[in-house]
Amino acid sequence: MLRLLLAFAFALPATAQVVINEVNYNSAPTFAPNDWVELHNVGSGDLDVSGYTFRDGDDTNGVTVPAGTTLEAGGFLVLCNSLTRFASLYQNDATCFAEFDFNLANSGELIRLFDGGGNLVDVVTYDDESPWPLEPDGSGPTLSLLDPNADNALPSAWGESGNIGGTPGAVNQVDLAETLVINELNYNSVGTFDPRDWLEVYNPSDIPLDLSGWRFQDTDSDTVYVFPDGALIPEDGYLVLCRDASAFNAVYQGLATCAGAFGFGLSNDGEQIRLLNRQRVVVDSLTFDVAPPWPAEPNGTGPTLELIDPSADNTDPANWEASGNVGGTPGLPNDFPVDSETETVPNVGLQLLPPYPNPSTGATTLTYTLDAPARITLRVHDLLGRVVATLDAGPRPAGRYDLTWAADVPAGVYVAQLTSGTTVSSRRLVKLR
Repeated sequence: MLRLLLAFAFALPATAQVVINEVNYNSAPTFAPNDWVELHNVGSGDLDVSGYTFRDGDDTNGVTVPAGTTLEAGGFLVLCNSLTRFASLYQNDATCFAEFDFNLANSGELIRLFDGGGNLVDVVTYDDESPWPLEPDGSGPTLSLLDPNADNALPSAWGESGNIGGTPGAVNQVDLAETLVINELNYNSVGTFDPRDWLEVYNPSDIPLDLSGWRFQDTDSDTVYVFPDGALIPEDGYLVLCRDASAFNAVYQGLATCAGAFGFGLSNDGEQIRLLNRQRVVVDSLTFDVAPPWPAEPNGTGPTLELIDPSADNTDPANWEASGNVGGTPGLPNDFPVDSETETVPNVGLQLLPPYPNPSTGATTLTYTLDAPARITLRVHDLLGRVVATLDAGPRPAGRYDLTWAADVPAGVYVAQLTSGTTVSSRRLVKLR
């Protein structure tokens, strides 16, 4: 259990340039460098950190960074409680800049960083119980921040390192094997609607994740797409990779965004596809097929192959369906035909009319029509697939419906999507400032 700590009435700066980025508080018996903490400069300029002090919850404990220490922009600095043990295990792969003479509690505690003037720069109260990651408590991995720009006061901002001993002095490599999901595939387009091959990855976590240096591969290990520096997948959002960005953009016309072109094809006969992290560890892998029990419709008839539930086992063909429309839903939640045994939806004619004004600097009117009663959903998404607003949902009689979207959102392109059963109607919205 987390120890009872005194309440500290410190006010953090609005934006901290140096953050606590990785913590080793309980080493594995087979790899024990003793406790250490890594600081990371997330600012755009070098910073003189001479006189910065790292403390735990006890004000009598502390270690001060030596004079003349500069932390480069994007750089790292490690403090440890045993210079000898740290150096013997990491063998010059990392450097400990200062030694502290206290231990970090295995049961969790408050740790703090102060600048040379005694001002609080960063504070984290970690724990060894859920919702904090459990593996750093004695099994070998370290407690690693998923994204250095995330709020490190939140347990959800942390994960376990993808290796024993972590990555002191280097970019965190976090084990996300239970996080990212291959969620939709287009492996054989219909001739009348051909964006070429693409796949969609879903991030169910509540923070954005940096995919810089990650890899996407098919069956051929020599055929690789490497994510560029700065590649991000948003929280509860989607990232689409395509074979040919020009073909993809020409077909979807701004309704979806290809984040990167992998340049090779997905087999029309089925094959294995894999997502690997920076350590070349497989994060997600599945072998799709075109023969039963896999759905047959995605093989050249127009629908895509969509995962029914992103939390389900995507290696099981029973968890996949053909999309409810030609071209699927890249960058958006998956859409399926309604099961006629559980819900009856008429083959209704629906239309989402052109929004007005569009582009707009304020409110936009969205109008849709139904020529028969139907159960509908009208949502607005950003181009990363996140739901910005649900404007209408539920059973509706035939008729015309006018709704107003007046949300204060950043300037950019959005997608309004009206769905009823297997029918989808979409419109692009442009917000100006």
